[in-house]
Amino acid sequence: MLKLQSFDTFQINQEKEWGEIVSGLDGQNRYCVSSGAERLFIAVEKEGGIIDRFVRVLLRSARPFEIELVNVESREGIIRIRRPFNLTNKIVVETSLGVIIGSVEKRFSANHNIYFVNVVDGDVFCSIEARLFSPRTFSIKGADGKICGAVVKEWGGVIKEALSDADCYNINLPADWDDNIKLLVLCSTFLIDFVHFENKLWR
Repeated sequence: MLKLQSFDTFQINQEKEWGEIVSGLDGQNRYCVSSGAERLFIAVEKEGGIIDRFVRVLLRSARPFEIELVNVESREGIIRIRRPFNLTNKIVVETSLGVIIGSVEKRFSANHNIYFVNVVDGDVFCSIEARLFSPRTFSIKGADGKICGAVVKEWGGVIKEALSDADCYNINLPADWDDNIKLLVLCSTFLIDFVHFENKLWR
């Protein structure tokens, strides 16, 4: 697995095919995860059969999904991200061998959007929160409640935002967090993208 100790800033860019942009139909989501000029991972939504394609068209951003994180250097799949088919906005993150690393779950709040990053034993390590009046900036808060990082959706400009669902995110977090926690925060961005910015007229 790629070591992430030296990284504290990341960029996630969603890649869209022109056919999807023109038709407005959802294909499998695909993202590039990088840090500065260094490409680290490609994240690709798993392609299913005919039923899965029907579910994708019907449920769109609310659909269940499985995303694989592929190491750019080794070309090996190292992480799986699963969103079950249920009413909760939750992902489970595991290695390619099926060893669970942790989970990310959105919980109800009347005045802001909040996600909890849970380690493998179920304990909450940190939260990722966005106020309703600042929906593009999600603050990362440690167990002590202090802000220690952020997930920020870039504004792509009027034309790009109107024509494409291809979103870009900047993530910064403490450099001394271990690899699994950094991976969980990175994976939370995919859930945030689906829940808040996929197929939205205002994004």
